[in-house]
Amino acid sequence: MSKSVAEFLKNGGDIKPVESVIDKTRKLTFEDQLNILLFACYATQLFTVKDIQEAVIDAHRATVYSQLQNFVEWRYLERVSGSHYKATQYAKDIMNVQKELKA
Repeated sequence: MSKSVAEFLKNGGDIKPVESVIDKTRKLTFEDQLNILLFACYATQLFTVKDIQEAVIDAHRATVYSQLQNFVEWRYLERVSGSHYKATQYAKDIMNVQKELKA
């Protein structure tokens, strides 16, 4: 028997819930999408997937990336470099945000 299995059985053999994984891989709600777009429009510098994860929503990296790609496709965001994004003027106009990006 391997050491990890022995430790598992020694601790009562309880399987720990994977709620944190399930929560992170859930689909984003409309409110989540709106919060991401608001963050993007009010950002004063370029942002990344990690910035969204830390400041807006605790979701899996792939989930956030997928949503950012949707926003790029819908022309709400612009991909500036390999991993950096910024809001387009169109997104700022529909969200009524007058700030400009400081580059």
